[in-house]
Amino acid sequence: MSESLGQWRSAPLVYVLAEVRCSPTLDVAKRASAVQEAIRGEFPLLEPVAEVRFGAGVPAGSTASTMFAFTDSSKRRGVVVTSTSLCYHVTEYVTSAEFFEELGRLLKLLEPIYAADAVTRMGLRYVDAIIPSANMSISDYISPNMVGVSLGGGEQRRVQCVVEEARPNGGIAVRLLALGLPIYLSPDLLALGLRRPSWVDAANERQAPAAILDTDNWVAAERIFEAQEILATFKGLKEGITDAFLRSITDHSKKEWQLPRE
Repeated sequence: MSESLGQWRSAPLVYVLAEVRCSPTLDVAKRASAVQEAIRGEFPLLEPVAEVRFGAGVPAGSTASTMFAFTDSSKRRGVVVTSTSLCYHVTEYVTSAEFFEELGRLLKLLEPIYAADAVTRMGLRYVDAIIPSANMSISDYISPNMVGVSLGGGEQRRVQCVVEEARPNGGIAVRLLALGLPIYLSPDLLALGLRRPSWVDAANERQAPAAILDTDNWVAAERIFEAQEILATFKGLKEGITDAFLRSITDHSKKEWQLPRE
């Protein structure tokens, strides 16, 4: 089942982020310059420096970081450098095998730049946009454990649910946002400058009701920056995300999302 999110023909996946937290650097501009030189042929666009909160497993109220956001020409894949982290994120995803192949190549390319850094945490984040078909509701797609109890308001009630579980040296969290309006990416992710899939924008334009299922899986680490070890850790985090996702959705979801999107 580890490939299920990528193989489903109508998968609701809209965003994937893999983040490596490192020991802080005092000269993030110098670090970003070295990264740019290494990846510029593939990620030629540079967004203006901004202050943003982002990442996998980032708690509420976390401090902001200066960032340098590099993207490819389609603005569907990007690399983000801050004083404390390196992030690869995409809104274009076919299978996890392809994603991890790209991530592994990037980590290996940047390994010399981060060789002196101590890795402190790795996090993987998957964001899905739940857009019900005609005559269906969010509750048809999401497990009753996530949508909560009804207080008499029917299917129009606003739902905001977080389920978290501590794990050895880390944790996993699944967040559901169903607030009655088109919600596709949280402000922290929008600030990173990637384009959303076209089917998401089409649903947004028609003001379709929607929900976000946002899953983080992260692990604390004390190790050097070694590309193959980091990649293996991310693959393990992906297994946890897939399991959490399948526990969060209904049998109807699995059936519908394996059909071609109209």
